[in-house]
Amino acid sequence: MPIAGELVDKGHDVLWRCGRKFEERITATGAAFVPIAPHLDFDENSSALRTLDERKPGIPGFKKVLMPLFIESVPGHVADIGPVLGAFRPDVVFSDHSLLAAPVLARRRGTRTVLFVGGPLPLTGAGVPPPGSGLLPAASPLGRVRDRGLRWLASHVLFRDVRRALRRSTAGLGVPRVDGFFMDWAVRLADRYLVLTVPEFEYPRGDLPPVVEFVGPTLPGPPRAPTPVACRPDVARARAAGTPVVLVTREPGTADPASLILPAAAALADEDVLVVATTGDRDPEDVLPAARRPANLRLERFVRPVELLPTADLVVTNGGYDSVQLALAHGVPLVTFGVSDNRLESNNRVRWSGAGVFLRTWRPEPARLRAAVTEVLADPRYRAEAGRLRAAYARHPGARRAAEVILEVAGVRAS
Repeated sequence: MPIAGELVDKGHDVLWRCGRKFEERITATGAAFVPIAPHLDFDENSSALRTLDERKPGIPGFKKVLMPLFIESVPGHVADIGPVLGAFRPDVVFSDHSLLAAPVLARRRGTRTVLFVGGPLPLTGAGVPPPGSGLLPAASPLGRVRDRGLRWLASHVLFRDVRRALRRSTAGLGVPRVDGFFMDWAVRLADRYLVLTVPEFEYPRGDLPPVVEFVGPTLPGPPRAPTPVACRPDVARARAAGTPVVLVTREPGTADPASLILPAAAALADEDVLVVATTGDRDPEDVLPAARRPANLRLERFVRPVELLPTADLVVTNGGYDSVQLALAHGVPLVTFGVSDNRLESNNRVRWSGAGVFLRTWRPEPARLRAAVTEVLADPRYRAEAGRLRAAYARHPGARRAAEVILEVAGVRAS
């Protein structure tokens, strides 16, 4: 949305193809909206998404989502997008890297393409383990040999069926043959490939293709008006008294809020901290009745994180990528958990950066969570590393730079 808004504000025509549930938010940016065909819309045809059980992560569960939604659907998306491109005749196509039909069709039509990834970088390369492995980069020669072997194994064995399926889906579409790791293939189709984070949050590597650029995340700006929440005076009093403020938050649409709030409430009930947690689409009374809440817990249905992060000392989260980046952009250290989808890789980067503690579980035990919170609050190195990342985020303009790249690829001079 911030990228579309930047382009519209510069006077350019933007047509956005997306699911119908997002139409109102998309048109609010000034972009025109065109819906995805119902049989291709995740929200209208999401049976594959429900096969993921966050308690049982792994390659088989990942493939159950990957194959129907991202690989086998390529021909259907090509057929759906084709008339849209024919009528709109864009100078450039801008797409999520996982929607492979977009760069396939753009190349077929001779239209330039910018792809982006809004999560952990999914490309293979020297010095890093294969994406999705949940491993940190090796620090020893033997470990680097391990990573080379695992990269070969991922490409030629574990995801061989995915590569073959993608070859079938793209046969006859006039694009290069799919070789190697299937996610690397998208980079070959792109004129530019934007990573919506900062290089300091990614594993270091010197072999990225020249089309790859870190532009920074597209973070929400400060709200025009504060959200009316009851906990605000409590937060102010805690700050004045020197009591740490712990923000407990989850990625929207992921997990039952109770799976995060109840362990946090139990873990921190007797600690000298103020805990503020959000319940989202659940009534706070249904998540944890007021009569059973610890005295230091405040439950709110909704609070914009950007409103509380400037006064927070720590964020406890299930590790959604956007939540992690938002906290670090404010210099707030983290305690994270969650081992499904991209949360495993996102949380590993929190651990690797030194800006927080990662509990490798889908639901933390209160004792482990309490120990992690105590460690991060007591050790100033975590806040120092979070502060280092905040400075890095401040150097990357995110949406503004992404819009500049799109216009460069389109052959339009940015104004």
